[in-house]
Amino acid sequence: MNLKKNKFIIAIFAITACCAVVIAFLIIPNIQDIVKINQDIIFQREDLEKKAALGLNIKQISSEISAMEKNSAELNKMYIKSGKELEFLTLLDEIAQKNNVDAQAVPQFPEKNAEKLTKIPLTIIIKGKFVNVFSYIGSLETMPYYYNIDSLEIQEGANDATTANLTGNIYLNR
Repeated sequence: MNLKKNKFIIAIFAITACCAVVIAFLIIPNIQDIVKINQDIIFQREDLEKKAALGLNIKQISSEISAMEKNSAELNKMYIKSGKELEFLTLLDEIAQKNNVDAQAVPQFPEKNAEKLTKIPLTIIIKGKFVNVFSYIGSLETMPYYYNIDSLEIQEGANDATTANLTGNIYLNR
């Protein structure tokens, strides 16, 4: 019986030794490889997320640039083109005639300017009936050019006569 007991103990040690060898030479290296591959996958995922976010930013920036280009073209139409200053002043006179007011525009065009977009101060003195003066001011807002009004002074005169001084800026696109 003792022999059977010894054989049984030897068999248990042999099986344990085989399991230890399998664990030491097969399972542990594979677990290390799995952990390394898992870390590589996490790194690749983070890298791809960064690249995807960058790609989205590039697409977003590209779409914003194209939208700005469209808006830029629209804004350029609102500026007075170089050489069209007289056309602008004529338009102001036509608006004055339509609204039955006397309007005198006093722009301060610069001599020479190398900048593409030039800010030009413009004062308009408007004389007429109160309703017509405000109708003229409203018509200025509908003209195809941009006139940024900084100040408006209104003086009431005799016989329902009103004088308004508009001070603002127009922009000349070279």
